[in-house]
Amino acid sequence: MLSRYLGVESFYEVFSEYQEFNDERHANSVQDAQRKIASLLAQL
Repeated sequence: MLSRYLGVESFYEVFSEYQEFNDERHANSVQDAQRKIASLLAQL
């Protein structure tokens, strides 16, 4: 577990998918990730 070694208390993961297709699925995934980042930052 990371917290034992690095003092980590919380871990958040935001990602985009479908990079290999470079189409609307990827664009939508990037937009969704950006919204999640903004929401996470507002919480922190």
